[in-house]
Amino acid sequence: MKYLITESQLDRAKSKINDLMLSDLNRLLDNDRTSDSELIVIYYNDIPLYEDGVIMEYGVEDGWLYIEKDFLDTFSSMYPLNRKQSAEFISKWFSKEFEVDVKDLHY
Repeated sequence: MKYLITESQLDRAKSKINDLMLSDLNRLLDNDRTSDSELIVIYYNDIPLYEDGVIMEYGVEDGWLYIEKDFLDTFSSMYPLNRKQSAEFISKWFSKEFEVDVKDLHY
């Protein structure tokens, strides 16, 4: 069976997927996080702070953003993006949410 999808339907589908990705990332804002003049760090809620548990870490001085591999792989598997595309999407979200300029991306 073949389906015909109009350009406008495709655009709406892409918009819905984009909204879902942003919604998932915005939920991270409820997680534990620390912020000071040197670092912004977002942690997994279910891992004690004395353990690693870092989802994302941003270095204010150099503008680097680290995204934890398992989080990035999970995000990539949930949406139609490869790992690099997912990292770039997350980087843009992080820049907007925290009003910072991500210059270097690590994962």
